[in-house]
Amino acid sequence: MANNTIYILSACLLVPATGILYFVHLHKKLSKRVTRKYLHVGEYDLTLGRPANFPDAGTEPGAKVFTDCFEAKVPTKSLPPLGYKDLHTKFLRYNMGRFSRMLQGYLLRLVNRDKADTEGYSYDSILNLDFKVGDLVMGTYRITRRDDATGLVELGFEQDKHVAGVMVFRIERDDEFTSFSTQTVMWDPTDYSVARLPLSKPLVRYWHEVTAMWLIDTGVKHLQNRD
Repeated sequence: MANNTIYILSACLLVPATGILYFVHLHKKLSKRVTRKYLHVGEYDLTLGRPANFPDAGTEPGAKVFTDCFEAKVPTKSLPPLGYKDLHTKFLRYNMGRFSRMLQGYLLRLVNRDKADTEGYSYDSILNLDFKVGDLVMGTYRITRRDDATGLVELGFEQDKHVAGVMVFRIERDDEFTSFSTQTVMWDPTDYSVARLPLSKPLVRYWHEVTAMWLIDTGVKHLQNRD
């Protein structure tokens, strides 16, 4: 099922009419299990937590920083009795492995085809990563922070001179529920006062939203042995 969705998500971009209908249906379905907690373009809100690679200029008046966050919450008893470290590693291996086989993953490989790290794009390579600080994923994402005591992992990225950012993965739990969240922060390092960012465009943002929700949902199901 997960592999089929990967191919459908990619193929949808090639068949616009079918793609729109499928994305609307999938978004509605995912919204029952994954919620958008935050969406904002402007000065970064430091109460969300400051990523390791986030610049001071992003908090200044007039800054245009894109931020969103999605969360899935499930009963703690439905998950294996693992610590944050093992849960996050298993979750990230599955998610980034699936992402490498989506259209976005292939586009990243194309954009970075001249870089030396080609093995980092392979599905098998990602499944063997420990996601330690300094590890490079798909030639683009660098693990910039990992705190297994609090369930936090940050993947910084720099796509080109006008696009930089970070993906923040968090796991929080108590005896009753465990939440998995993915936060995306993006900015233009050449001019923080403008929003020349891919995710500031409605269609690209919608595609990103559906993909982010689907990855959280399937990642959690994988941990629950429901994939």
